[in-house]
Amino acid sequence: MAIRAFLARQFMHPSGLFGRHVMGRVLNRLNSRHCDLVREELAVGPTDRVLEVGFGGGALLAQLCQDASDGFVAGVEVSDAMLAVAKRRLRARIPSGQLALRRGSVESLPFGSGEFDKACSVNTTYFWRDLDEGLSELWRVVRPGGRLVLGFVSPEYIVRAGLDRHGFSYHSPDELNAAFGRAGFRPQRVRTGSDSRGTLYVSSAERAG
Repeated sequence: MAIRAFLARQFMHPSGLFGRHVMGRVLNRLNSRHCDLVREELAVGPTDRVLEVGFGGGALLAQLCQDASDGFVAGVEVSDAMLAVAKRRLRARIPSGQLALRRGSVESLPFGSGEFDKACSVNTTYFWRDLDEGLSELWRVVRPGGRLVLGFVSPEYIVRAGLDRHGFSYHSPDELNAAFGRAGFRPQRVRTGSDSRGTLYVSSAERAG
């Protein structure tokens, strides 16, 4: 149990030497298929301005930089360990101004209103303080007509793995769509895929108003 609790804490907030030297690789490998699905659904164009919240090991962030080759990519992360990993991995992107990395949370994003065409997050909603609060803040920074894409695993997996006993919350696609609507997004479609954890969900929405 002690090992499971330690790993759960690291997934929630990678920290220390273990976070910096192990968790980045673990997250990139574990989330590889899920990130591919989110990237496909986000469909970033060359001049898009894109935000990723909770970028972990930075694999998707690096791909978004390639997709938005003449645009702008920003990453927000609560973990200093993951910030250090991303700054090292993507150091060539930062001086040009194409990439900005910031410490922060989804409830208080360090960017202006309507600043992004598209935003995404993969396997972080379990750790948000409040789903509605996080979505409302994402609504603020995404421009009208802009797209939000969130990736998450099934509630069944969270419970089966015992993660709900270690601080992970969970939601179904229908529950997330309802939260999208409350925040001012128009739910679009839900895609599915799979990996070793079972069903992967990718939900997209458009900012209304």
